[in-house]
Amino acid sequence: MEQSVLELAQGVSDEDITTAWAKVVEGMPILRTRFVHYGASGLLQLVLEKEMSWQRSNNLDEYLKLDRARPMSLVQPFTRYCPVRSHDSGQRWFVWTAHHALYDGWSVGLIKDAMRTALHGESVDTGPQFQSFIRHVRTQDEEAVSEYWRGMLDTCESLTFPNLPPAIDQPLANNVVQHNFSIPMRQPQDITTTSMVHAAWALITGRINNSDEAIFGITTSGRNAPVLGIEAMVAPTLATIPLRAKICSNEKVSDYLRAIQKQSADVVPFEQSLLVIQRKDTNIDDQAMGTWQTLSQHKWLNTYALMLEIRLEDQGIHISASFDDRIVDKQPHMDLPEPSEQLVHDIIHQRAQDHPDVPAIFAWDSELSYTQLDQLTSRISKHLSSFGLEPDTLVPLCFEKSMWTAVAALPVLKAGAGFALLEPNLPEERLQTIVSQLDTDLILSSQSNAPLSGRFSKTVVQMGPELAVTLDDTSIVDSFQQPSDAMFAVFTSGTTGKPKCVVLSHSNFCSELEYQAKALGFNPNSRVFDFAAYSFDITVHNIFATFATGGCLCVPAEKDRWGNTSKAMADMKVTLADLTPSVARLIDPLAVPTLEALILAGEAVSLDDVTRWWGRARVVNGYGPAECQISTVNENPSTPEEAIRIGKGMGLLTWVVDQYDHKILLPPGYIGELLLEGPLASRGYLSNPEETATKFIRDPIWLLSRGSRMYKTGDLVRYNDDGSLTYVGRKDTQVKIRGQRVELGEVEHYVQGCLAETATIVAEVITPHGGNTSPMLVIFVEDATNDASTGRIVPIPPNLDAKLSKRRPRHMKPSAFIHVSVVPRTATGKTDRKQLQQIGASFSVQDLVGKEGVVSKKQPTSDTERKMQRIWAEVLGVDADTIGVEDNFFQLGGDSIAVLKVVEKARKIGLELAVMDAFHHPSLSIGART
Repeated sequence: MEQSVLELAQGVSDEDITTAWAKVVEGMPILRTRFVHYGASGLLQLVLEKEMSWQRSNNLDEYLKLDRARPMSLVQPFTRYCPVRSHDSGQRWFVWTAHHALYDGWSVGLIKDAMRTALHGESVDTGPQFQSFIRHVRTQDEEAVSEYWRGMLDTCESLTFPNLPPAIDQPLANNVVQHNFSIPMRQPQDITTTSMVHAAWALITGRINNSDEAIFGITTSGRNAPVLGIEAMVAPTLATIPLRAKICSNEKVSDYLRAIQKQSADVVPFEQSLLVIQRKDTNIDDQAMGTWQTLSQHKWLNTYALMLEIRLEDQGIHISASFDDRIVDKQPHMDLPEPSEQLVHDIIHQRAQDHPDVPAIFAWDSELSYTQLDQLTSRISKHLSSFGLEPDTLVPLCFEKSMWTAVAALPVLKAGAGFALLEPNLPEERLQTIVSQLDTDLILSSQSNAPLSGRFSKTVVQMGPELAVTLDDTSIVDSFQQPSDAMFAVFTSGTTGKPKCVVLSHSNFCSELEYQAKALGFNPNSRVFDFAAYSFDITVHNIFATFATGGCLCVPAEKDRWGNTSKAMADMKVTLADLTPSVARLIDPLAVPTLEALILAGEAVSLDDVTRWWGRARVVNGYGPAECQISTVNENPSTPEEAIRIGKGMGLLTWVVDQYDHKILLPPGYIGELLLEGPLASRGYLSNPEETATKFIRDPIWLLSRGSRMYKTGDLVRYNDDGSLTYVGRKDTQVKIRGQRVELGEVEHYVQGCLAETATIVAEVITPHGGNTSPMLVIFVEDATNDASTGRIVPIPPNLDAKLSKRRPRHMKPSAFIHVSVVPRTATGKTDRKQLQQIGASFSVQDLVGKEGVVSKKQPTSDTERKMQRIWAEVLGVDADTIGVEDNFFQLGGDSIAVLKVVEKARKIGLELAVMDAFHHPSLSIGART
C-alpha cells in the first residue's frame, strides 16, 4: 500500500479538503471498490454507492505509524482518509492511504488533478470506467496470445539473476538504494528513453550471466490498449511482461537499440527481478492546495529479490532499486583513502623518543634498543651524506640476514635517499643487471659480501661494528625530502628478460602503515620474525612496520632461519610471523607457543593451511603485488573457510573489471581482473614509462571521479557476498615458481638466447602426475621431426644448463625440455597453454627426471651418497635409481621447501647437512660430502 500526505496550504480549510475529496470519491468508482471472494467465481469487484469513512488525528507521525500497521484485506476498504491537525504547530495535513490493487502510477496523477479541480468548485468527471478495460482483456484471443509468447520464448535458456540461496523460498524486498542519472543529450531521436533503459539493463544482466541474451520482467502502463478513453481511466491497467533482448557484440549500438524498441517486449531469464518505468508526474501545479509527499510500503508490493523502479525526469532518470539484502548485498560507498604525508624515519625517530629503552632489534649477531638504533643510524646517515645522496637516489644494500641490514637501510633514508635490498645468493649476472638499473656509484655491504659488492661498484661502504665506532656525529641530516620521494625499490620478473624495478615512496609505505598495521597485528608488543628473503618486498615491510609501531625485529642466522625455523622462532619468542603457506606447512604450531599472529602471503592459501593453525594463532590472509605492497587483508574471519579469502582492500579501493577490457566494470560475483586504486599504489617502474603507463591506468570511463590512477594486477578475483575477494588465478603468463614471481616470457627470452639454433619455444609450469614434487618449470620446443603426438622428453643441453646457472636464479631454470611436433594454438592464434599443461601432466615425475631426460646417470659409490639418494627420492617422489650423483636437486623439481625436508630427514638418520650447503652445492655427490 501507499500513503500520500498532502500538507495543506494556508488558504485551504479542513472543510475545503474533505468536501473536495468527497467529490473525487463520488466521481471515481475505483475509490469505492472492495474485493470479495465468491465461491467458484473467484475474486469479484464490488463498487459501493457510498464509501467515505473519515478518521481524525492530531499527530502525523503517530498516525502514519498506526496506519502502516493496519492491513488491508478482502471485504475491507482498500482506501483510508484522515485529516491531521497538529495542536502544537498548527500544521495541517491530509493523508490518503490506498492499496495498489486500485490504481497505478498513471492513475495517481489523474486523482491529484481531480482533487485540484474539486477544490476550485468544479465537478469531477467520472471518465471511462475500469469495466471497459476488463471487457477488452477478457475478449482477447487466448490462443493467439499463447502462440505469440510461445514463439517469443522458444529456445530461451532460463538464467536467474539474482540467484536465490537454497534457504530462501520467497524473496522479500527489505532495502532500497536510489540514484539520479543524466541522459546523453545526443541520443537517437527515434529511440525512447524507456528503450534505452531496457537496452542498458539487458547488457548488464547478460554480462552478469555471461550470456548473449537477457530476459527480465518489465511493467508497462497498459495504456496502449484499444479502449476508448483509456488515457483518462483511473484504474490499474499496468501489465507485467517478459522482455527478451539479443546481445550481439559486433552489432551497432543504434541497431541494438532499435531492435529493443521494435520488440518492446522480450522474454524471461530473470524471473526474480522486475523493472518498473514510470513517467514523470504531469499533474498541474498543486501549490495552491499544498504539497504532496508519497510514502510507499514496498513490502506489500515487492516480493522480488531485485526490483528497479525507474522514473523519467526532465533532465534524466531516477532509479530506485529495492532488493532483498539476504540475496543482493548493498555495496557500501567507498571513499578513496587519503595518502599519508609522513616520512618513515620520522615516525621511527618519534618511537625512539617515546620508548627509548624498548628493544628494537633482537638479532643473532647483536641487539639494539630504540635509542641505540636511532643514534647509530643518525651517525651513519651523517657519514653517508658525504657521498652526495639526493632524493630518489636508490642505494643497493648487499647483506646476509643480520642486524646490519636494518641498520644500513634506515640511515640511507635519513640521508635523503632510498634503497634496494640485494639477494646475494642470486647469480652475479642477475645482480649486475639489477645494480646497473639503480645507476648509483655507492653500495652498502656486509663485510662478508664486500668482495661481491666490489665487482658491481667502486664505492663500497662496509657496515659493521668497525664503522660504527669511528662515527660520532649524531646531528640530523637536512635532506629536504618529500613524502613522494622514493623510499625503496624491489625487483620483479620482466617479460623482456630484464627485471622490472618497482619504486615505492615514503607516502606509499606510510599509508600502508596507517591503514593496515593494526589489522595485520603490528603493535608495541610484537616480536616480528625476519624470515623472508631480501628479494621479497615483504622483508622491507616487516622491518619498517615493526620499527614504526614500536615492536622488536627478531633476526635469525641464515643456518637457523632455514635449518631450524621452529626453534629459532621459539627461542626468540616470536609473536608475529609473515610466511608463505609453503613455509608455514613445515612448522609445528605446538613448537611456537608464543606465536599470536600468522600472516600468510605470497602464495594461494588452502583450507588445510588455515585449519592447522586455527585456534592456536590468529591467521591473517594478506594479498598484494609488489607494485601495491600488501593490498587486501582478511582481518577477522569467523571460520577457516572464510580465512582463505584474500579479504578487503585496506588503504586501497578494489575494482573488478573484464579481464580482456578494463573499460568494462563487472558487478559483484563475476570473475575479472583486480584493479587497485589508492595511496598504496607505487610510483611505477624505474626508467620504464611505457610499462608504467600499461600497468598503471588513469581514469577508466566507468569511474565517476577524475584524476584517478589504478594498477592492473593481472590477478583474477571475484567479490563474495560480504564484500571480500576470493583469488581465482592469473590472466597472463606470470606464475609463482618456488614462491617467486616469474614472467614466463623472461624464461623464454633467456633460453632462446642460449640456444644455438632458433626454435619456437614456450615456457610453462606443469604438474606431473605421481610423486610429491611441486609444479615444475619446463620448456616446450616445436620440433617437426618429433613423431610423438603427446610430446617427447629430451636431455637438457649441458651448455645451456651452464649458461643459465650463471645468468638466472635457480627458480627460473627449467627442469626438462619437451619436444612437440607443433605448439598448439587457440582459435585466435594464441599459444594454447591449457593443452601444453595437459601434455605436461601426461608425464610422471619419473619421466621428467628419469633416464630419458639426462645424457647419463652415474650412480652413488659411497654409503652416504646412497643414503642421500634415497632421501632425495623420497622427498621428490621418484625412484632412487633415476637419481645420479651429478644431478641437480633443483633441476629435478626440488625447491627451498623440499630442501628443508631433505635436511630434516638427513638429521633423523644421523647425517648433518646444513641448509645453506644444500643451496650452494645442490648435486648429490657434493651434498653427500658436506
